[in-house]
Amino acid sequence: MIFQHCCFEIYAGGGASEGVINSAREPVFRGERRLSSLDRSVPMDGVCPAVLSFRDRKEDITMNKNSKTNIRKLAAAALLTAVAVVGSLFSFPFLGAKCSPVQHLVNIIGGVYLGPWYAMGSAFCASLIRLLLGLGSPLAFPGSMVGALLSGAMYHMILKHKGQWIRLIGAYIGELFGTSVIGGMLSFPIAYFVMENTAATLFGFVFPFFVSSVVGTVAASIIVSSMKKARLLEIFDDEEKAKN
Repeated sequence: MIFQHCCFEIYAGGGASEGVINSAREPVFRGERRLSSLDRSVPMDGVCPAVLSFRDRKEDITMNKNSKTNIRKLAAAALLTAVAVVGSLFSFPFLGAKCSPVQHLVNIIGGVYLGPWYAMGSAFCASLIRLLLGLGSPLAFPGSMVGALLSGAMYHMILKHKGQWIRLIGAYIGELFGTSVIGGMLSFPIAYFVMENTAATLFGFVFPFFVSSVVGTVAASIIVSSMKKARLLEIFDDEEKAKN
C-alpha cells in the first residue's frame, strides 16, 4: 500500500499527461497486472527471449564452423587436383586408353577425406585441366569422376555405420568398380561419337581402366594405411561426428 501511494503521488504531478499516465498505471495499482519491467513471462510465440538469443548464437557458431570446414575442403580439393594433373605426366597408353594411376590414387584419398562430392569435383577439374593441356583425353571424365564419387559414397554413405577397415575396403572397391565397369561403359559413347573411334565397344575400356585403377588403388591403400596409423582418419571422423 505504501508503494502504491508513493507511485500515485509521483505520477500525480505529471501535468498535461497526468490522465494518460494514471490510466496506464491503474491496472498495476489494482494488482491486475505487473509492470513490464518485472514481467518475465514467456511471450506469445511460446519461446523465451533468452532461449532465442542462445539459439541465434549457437547457429552463428555452427555456420562459422561449417564455413571454415568448407574452406579447408576446397583447399584440399585444389591440392589434390594439382597432384592429379602433375601425376598425369606418369601415364601410359593401354588398349586405346591413356591410363593415369595417380588420378585413381587421388580419387580414393579425396573420397575418404573430403567426401563424394568434393572428390568428384576435384576429378572433374583435373580431367578438364589435363584435357586443356593435352595431357589427357575426354575419356578421363567418366574414367575418374565415377570412381571418385562411388569411392566417397561407399565410405561416407553406404558403409557409414560400419568399422573403419570395412569402410576403407568399400572405398577401394568403389573406385575399382566405378572406374573400370561404370566408367568404362560410359566411355564408349564418348569414344564412338565424340572421338570418332569406330572400333570402340561397350566393354572395350573396362579392362584398361581396371588395370589403371588397380595400380592407383594399391598405392592409395598404402598411403591411407599410413595415415590411419598416424590417426589422421580418426581426427577426420571426429570432425564429421561433431559437425553432424
